[in-house]
Amino acid sequence: MNAGELLFHGVKGSTWFNPAEVLQQQDTVPIHFISLSVNNKTLPWQNDSSVINGNIAYCKKITLTHDQNIFSIFFSSMDFRNEKGKLYSWKLEGFDKSWTEPSHQHEVTYTNLSPGTYTFRVKASNADGIWNENGNSIQIVIIPAWYQTWLFRLAILLVVIGGAYSFYRYRLRQAIKLQEIRNNIASDLHDEIGSTLSSISISSTVIRKKINKDSPEVNNLLSHISTNTDNMMEIMSDIVWAVNTKNDRFENVVNRMRAFAIEILEPAGITLNMHVSSRLDNFTLNMQQRKNLYLVFKEAINNIAKYADCENVRVEIAIRLNKISLKIKDGGKGFSVADAANARTFQPGGNGLNNLQKRAKELNGKITINSAIGRGTEIILEFPV
Repeated sequence: MNAGELLFHGVKGSTWFNPAEVLQQQDTVPIHFISLSVNNKTLPWQNDSSVINGNIAYCKKITLTHDQNIFSIFFSSMDFRNEKGKLYSWKLEGFDKSWTEPSHQHEVTYTNLSPGTYTFRVKASNADGIWNENGNSIQIVIIPAWYQTWLFRLAILLVVIGGAYSFYRYRLRQAIKLQEIRNNIASDLHDEIGSTLSSISISSTVIRKKINKDSPEVNNLLSHISTNTDNMMEIMSDIVWAVNTKNDRFENVVNRMRAFAIEILEPAGITLNMHVSSRLDNFTLNMQQRKNLYLVFKEAINNIAKYADCENVRVEIAIRLNKISLKIKDGGKGFSVADAANARTFQPGGNGLNNLQKRAKELNGKITINSAIGRGTEIILEFPV
């Protein structure tokens, strides 16, 4: 035994060491995982190898289920000279963004981790402040519940897509059925009721020609029947046109409006200037919108032909800020809007302001009438689409 060494004898042998060597600064020391606690209970691997299959100091992987959502890992630096001098820092890759600040704490607890794979890394310093930067690590796998798996999510996504597609197909079938019904109604109205009204009109005209001219009451009655029948045929024509799905496109509405205006205005010597925005070429109106737009236009053109006493009519149809705008302006004699409102008529003999306001309301829009005696009349209809 050399000088300065200490010797201790025991029952099973002797131990000697040099105190000077113990007090020297040491290099890095290894770090070991000591134990694992799951749901606040220390896990004995001997009884349950589903989480770890051996002593945690030698394991490289921890496997937890979704309901094992609280776990703690204990670790220690293998330097036993000064426990208070040792520091630890750790990081859970996949969860923590950075290493923790060095501390004396030698355990860590995690809760409610999402399913996935993580790597827990820990590094420590010995009592002399020398850090083991390599440290130690262990993989942690959280197994998802069946409802958290990608297969289940894919199945739910497919069910949602399938449901949405089925609903779309259902709506499409209903729309097709509705179109067929509308077309059948239009066909029946035209073929059955239209032909019957036409027959009544012709018959009343023939009877009126053959009947004794000395029977003015009968002649007046037949003339009244003929007039009402012609009016009904015109109304029926408008209804058939509105119901028929072939006329849903906006250009079909414009074509009918233009044809009607020319038919009414040309015999009165009135020139039509009609401008329609190209943005409306492929636009589609529903049956209610198409009907009310056309009837407002028809009412205005009829009144211009009867009462305006003008030479020109300008019609503009445009779309601005998701609103369709119809402007009809004539250079005729005009009228007092206040007097017309009080008299509840648009112009003498017309169908009235109330009728125009009603159709504008059905379009969820508004109608404005600007007119003054000697200054012509301007009608502006706006409704959202």
